[in-house]
Amino acid sequence: MSGASLAAVRVAFGAVVVWEVWRYWSRGWIWRYYVEPEVRLTYFGWEWVPSLPYPALLLLFGALAGAGGCLALGVRPRGAAAACAVGLGWVFLLEHGRYLNHFYLLVLLAALLALLPTGAAYRWRSWRAGTVGAWAVWAVRAQLGLVYTYAAIAKLNADWLRGEPIATWLQDDLAASPLAFLLGWEHWGLLFAWGGIAIDGLAVPLLLWRRTRVPMALALTAFHLFNAWVFTIGVFPWLMIALTPIFFAPDWPERWRQRTAPRLRAASAVALRPSRPVALALAVFAMYQVLMPLRHWAYPGDVAWTEEGHRFSWRMKLRSKDATAAAFEVRTAEGAWLVDPADRLMPWQADKASTRPDLILAFAHRLRDEALAAGHEDVSVHAWIEIRLNGRPPQAFVDPEVDLAAQPRSLAPKPWILPLDLEGEGPRLFVWGWDGSAPPARSGAMARRVAVPRPLPPARGA
Repeated sequence: MSGASLAAVRVAFGAVVVWEVWRYWSRGWIWRYYVEPEVRLTYFGWEWVPSLPYPALLLLFGALAGAGGCLALGVRPRGAAAACAVGLGWVFLLEHGRYLNHFYLLVLLAALLALLPTGAAYRWRSWRAGTVGAWAVWAVRAQLGLVYTYAAIAKLNADWLRGEPIATWLQDDLAASPLAFLLGWEHWGLLFAWGGIAIDGLAVPLLLWRRTRVPMALALTAFHLFNAWVFTIGVFPWLMIALTPIFFAPDWPERWRQRTAPRLRAASAVALRPSRPVALALAVFAMYQVLMPLRHWAYPGDVAWTEEGHRFSWRMKLRSKDATAAAFEVRTAEGAWLVDPADRLMPWQADKASTRPDLILAFAHRLRDEALAAGHEDVSVHAWIEIRLNGRPPQAFVDPEVDLAAQPRSLAPKPWILPLDLEGEGPRLFVWGWDGSAPPARSGAMARRVAVPRPLPPARGA
């Protein structure tokens, strides 16, 4: 195949990386997300990834922008792509509370491009378009196809099919927009929910069929532009729009360029067959991509509730989840006290550490370690958390009798997650104040609601 479309993907991806770095730099996100937080929430198994002081982080992002620029210009494209994969992966693993599907996709694409002969065209000082093995073009198509296909499959759940949470989000996001008049029809949520299934599910087959390719590409462009306008999902819509033409004829950039410039002499063929190491790496990469989104079937319960198997699975915008009550109790031989996550974490961290079991456990372990470092003995940590999922009444989320400090971080199912009652009649937590009376008037989650299943005994210490 012509290597022109693969090279165009390389150029577009490199430009997106530079743009993403600029967004983080210009909006102060480097400081806000990776320096300002007092507590760092890490990924299980990746706790060893070191954080960096602010000047070093600026250098890391600067190097990432340079690698993206080299990738776009075709300067040592495989090395530049590998540098992007390492830099993006490092930033991704710095803070679990900042998990974003689009950033995860950037890491995957960078790793993939490091294995592919993307330098067959449009390189610095050389614009000749050579040919590549068809496997290289199909590798990128497969990566995007997996995203669309698993996104469609993930939407086949009871809540999405009844229009939630998309109906609630539309109500909130469109109320102050020029499209507010649409909210007068009660079935908009169902239309967008089922339309999302259709467009994700039909994207790949209709892009691969020549007769429907252009209409499907236009529909996807409109779909991503709408998402970019209504939802806060970073560069994901623009990245998917920029990479969609990989499904077009492999020489489409050359056909388009012939209208404005004479045809350049074609370069020689490049990597018609992958080397054995590259073929093995691609096979492992593909197996990981196929199996990872299916792992939630190995866990009990609804994945939208338990979160076990939710990440890395293209389950995008499928649940609205907020904690109506969140408090951690640290018990020691010397005393017991309550900790409001909002007092110790950044707002975006506190939200995740109140609704995501792995981060609930990570924060509980942090509280345990702090108590032990302060000289306390017999430390245990219990969580009183109540969650509302997709508009249902709040339900208790964590078994408050379980000592989270003694629970190991692992990939095994978490038995301390209470089951979801789909009818919204699950266990509730009784509201109480600091001393059994009404809670004090102050800001933060604790002021809104402090909930436990029974009154606590009087505190034995500070």
